[in-house]
Amino acid sequence: MIEQNKAEFEKSNITYWRDKGYTGKGVNIVILDDNGLSYPRDNIIEPLIHLDRSIYDYNHKTRVTAMTREVLSNANIYAFNWFADYKDEIIDWIRTNKDMIDFINCSFNATQFSYDKLMELKDLDIPVFVAVGNYGKPYSNLTGTLPFVFGIGGWGEAQDRKAVMSNYGLNLNFMAYTGIYYHNSDNTKVVQFYGTSCSSPYAIACAGYYSEWFRDQYNRPMNTQECFEFLLKNVDDKDEIGRDDNSGYGLIKLPDKIPTLEKEIDTMEFKDIGNHWAKQEIEFITDKGLMQGYPDGTFQPDRALTRAEYATMKAKELGFVKKK
Repeated sequence: MIEQNKAEFEKSNITYWRDKGYTGKGVNIVILDDNGLSYPRDNIIEPLIHLDRSIYDYNHKTRVTAMTREVLSNANIYAFNWFADYKDEIIDWIRTNKDMIDFINCSFNATQFSYDKLMELKDLDIPVFVAVGNYGKPYSNLTGTLPFVFGIGGWGEAQDRKAVMSNYGLNLNFMAYTGIYYHNSDNTKVVQFYGTSCSSPYAIACAGYYSEWFRDQYNRPMNTQECFEFLLKNVDDKDEIGRDDNSGYGLIKLPDKIPTLEKEIDTMEFKDIGNHWAKQEIEFITDKGLMQGYPDGTFQPDRALTRAEYATMKAKELGFVKKK
């Protein structure tokens, strides 16, 4: 951890989660940004780099990917040049890989054409975080008005208030810290990254620690509603109770302790198995800790079992891994 980020990491409970061994392992983040290069040391995956005819130098995407890697050291980060002429290929890649993607970040404003293309992500049910913009005005940039995204504003740690440059208003959902440090290309100094372009991926990086825990429990990414419920439960509400135009629902942070499902499993009554023919068997196997339900209180008894879920169940049954 870069020393200058210590206060933000501690207040976001990132330090606590890191001390417990969480690093974002297995979490998959898609970053849509400009044509900037990423630092080689950050191990950024660029699936469509061969299509890009306009890669030049370190740029905005460089800062977004470097800061994300500083906050969440072990995540898989996939970066794309959204402003190139192959948006359809990017959408197709996301659509093909939707079942493994945890989050998508968009730290940019959009033209109407770009807005319309981003609307194609709506039905994929992937949590999308966007920067609301840096004009200090009571509105969001066009990207932040997409009806299915989380609009993220910037929050200053030292002043403990909304950053002066951050937009606000009706499309602001949550706040996240801005001014996060990362190392430059040759690691000779640290550089600070300001603006809501920093806050949006920082919010994702925070959520990435919880996503690692969530994947361990459920063998899948969170959907948009589950992500929203997690954020809403863990924010530091800074202004009026509930959502307000100045800070949305509040400042994103992680829980101050690692969640546990043990008590929930013992007492859980799934709301979708009341008259199901396998109700008794479901209650038996969940009571033994071999399988679990979903955060919305359902078991989804007729959904097909994935190979990963079957492997997890058998490993617990045979005693190779700890039952949750």
